[in-house]
Amino acid sequence: MFIVGYPLDYKKLGIMFNTNDIDNCVKNNGLELHYTDKGQVILGLSIPETTYIFHDFVSVDKLVILLLEYKKKFLDVFKNTKIDITKFMFYPMESEDVPATEEPCVFKY
Repeated sequence: MFIVGYPLDYKKLGIMFNTNDIDNCVKNNGLELHYTDKGQVILGLSIPETTYIFHDFVSVDKLVILLLEYKKKFLDVFKNTKIDITKFMFYPMESEDVPATEEPCVFKY
């Protein structure tokens, strides 16, 4: 499955949302948390239509359209949090933090 969102660490999420109840806060804001590895958490939205994408023949156009639709949906939902993501750092696994951008990333989960 693909996910559109931001790679962060759990501690930063608490600071971003100004809460200790991160899971409920994220859910109440219409977003999802996807736990990966080595402390990385993806704050984003999953694309359920991509769960079995490699088992079927899916056109490039269909996949690109899905990604763009979910990117817009994610950005619209994230905008409601009023968080300036550029004040934070992205957390790539096994690498140094990098400056965050408003542009979400895509992950295969």
